[in-house]
Formats: sequence, structure tokens, C-alpha cells
Amino acid sequence: KQSPDKFKEYLESHLKILNSDCEQDVCLADGSSYSYECDETKCNSIIIDTNGDKRPNSAGKDRYRMLVTDHGLIAQGESEYCGTIDGGLDCGKYILTYHKLFDGLINNCTAYDNGECSQCENGYQNNGTSCRDIRENTCDTYSGTTCTKCTTENLLVDNECVSKTSLHCQTSDGVSCMECESGNYLTNGKSCETLPNNCTSADGDGKCTGCIPRYYTTGGSCAKMPDFCENMSDNFKGCLTASGLEVYEYDDYYITNAIQPTTLFETAKENCQALGMRLPTLEEAEELSNKGYFVSCSTFWAENSNGEVYQFSTGCGNGKFDSSSSNYNLSSDKRHTQCVKDKN
Repeated sequence: KQSPDKFKEYLESHLKILNSDCEQDVCLADGSSYSYECDETKCNSIIIDTNGDKRPNSAGKDRYRMLVTDHGLIAQGESEYCGTIDGGLDCGKYILTYHKLFDGLINNCTAYDNGECSQCENGYQNNGTSCRDIRENTCDTYSGTTCTKCTTENLLVDNECVSKTSLHCQTSDGVSCMECESGNYLTNGKSCETLPNNCTSADGDGKCTGCIPRYYTTGGSCAKMPDFCENMSDNFKGCLTASGLEVYEYDDYYITNAIQPTTLFETAKENCQALGMRLPTLEEAEELSNKGYFVSCSTFWAENSNGEVYQFSTGCGNGKFDSSSSNYNLSSDKRHTQCVKDKN
């Protein structure tokens, strides 16, 4: 039966052995050390550490395995590749062949598969090409080598902790973003995306729920209000002017509700011009009246291509024009006004 004591006995006459405390079975005068790997009947291999207790004490870098065979000690491993056994203990043959370290070894990796790390030391995250210290990557909770929750200054992205500020996140629970920085919205997937143009807020699908001043929400985006609008109405399709006048959207036009005779300015044109709008043409007045877009049973103003203003009566059916009026002062003629503006 062989034993470490027998190995030491055989080697002691050939090697200078230090008589000092040593964590390994044998420590040599040159600073190297070795330990035996034995079963109940014999010692099959020796682990050699080229610099003893000094760092890095890492397989494949300063620690290798020598196999005990009938033909003597043989370095474990292949001459073309190593690192697949016990984290690199099989790199001795490669080093003896090429007189250099194998550059494919990964720090803190304990097992390899086809050249890639398959297992890292506990507390390290494996991504195939490196073993990353989870704690150094601001991980708060991990299971084995996989981070499951980061600190609240980070987000968990593909099992890695990423700074929340780099992803425009304001508040994090360590896994997902709870609130985004200004100018961004929180998606249904708990990530932050840039707000669409002119939006101040958006739902998880990226549809605008709020707009900057002078814009309003429509179809999930923000559109610019017409100049005459003060705010958009939630009660009808249109807006309210600064004076509270209702303006509707019909087909290709914006059309005001009836302006009373003494509202704002005396003449019909002045009322429309003050809003940045105009009187309807004769053809428009008839068309819009027939579509029911003008108030029924009332009389309004319309203008021809020469700037002449007509009284236009909707009656209680189809509208018709009276003769041209030379005097269209609202206060004297008691006529209403409905102004129009093309959408485009």
C-alpha cells in the first residue's frame, strides 16, 4: 500500500524539503509544493503548485495535476487544449508543450464545456466567456450563480444588474422600473421609452394621455390646436375659444356655433377675423346648411367672391340667400354669424 508518507520518503533524498509549516503535503525550497490524491489503496495523482501558498492558487495558472502511472509521472491533459477538467488542473501538458499559460482559462470558472465556462464559483455569474462577481454588480439577491434581484439603484436585465439611470428609470424595485425619468413613459413591459412628440404622458402602449400647451390628444397622439382654440372640449368634437365660443369640426372645416349679434365686434367680418376665421362663401353656406352644420331656423351672413355680404336664411329647411345687403351691422340687422376655417 502506498501512502503520502511513502511518497515523501522516496522523494526526500532527491528534493530539498523545507522543515516549516506547510498547508500542502510537501513544500519545497524553491517555493513550490505538492499534495497527493489517494484512495484507500494507492495514490493516483499529485497536485503541483508552482509557487506554494502564494496567489493566485488557481488551477491552470499555478496549479496542475500529474498522473502517477507505470511509466512515471505524466502531466494530465491534452497538448492542444485544456481547462475542461477541474477548472484547469489538466493544463500541465499544454504548458510543458508550449511553455506558456493557456489563455482560454476563465477566472473563477470551475468547469468547462467545449471551451466555454459551464460553471462558476458560488457568488459568480456565468455568461460563457467570464465569471462575474454578482456582488460587485450590485446584486442584492442571487440563487447560486444567478442574480434574482438587484439593489434599488439598478434593474435586472437578462439576469444582470444594470444602472437604472442608464435606462432612464427614476424608481426601481430592484427587478423592474416603477417610474421613469421626465420625458419618458413606462411601458407595459416595465421599461422606459421616450415620450412621443408633444406628449407629456402616455399609457403602457405609448399612446399619449397628456399634451404640451396648445396641443390635444387625438388617436393616441398629440395634435396642434387651431389658433382660435383655447382648449379642446371633452363634450363634443371641437374646442372652445377664449370667450367660450364653441367651434366644431365638420368634414374639412372648423365651424363656430352661432355668434350672437352684439358679441365681440359689430360686423360679421370683424367677428370672424378676430378668431382668425372667415365668413363662409355663398356655396359653402348652402352646402353646410343643407348638411345641418348651421343652426336651423335662423339667418346668417355669407360672402361672395367680390366681398359682398349676403343675408343667408336657413329657414327651417334648406337655406336660401336674400338680396345683397349694403348694411350688415350686427347690432342693427340682428343677424347671427357662423365663421368657418379650412382644416388644411
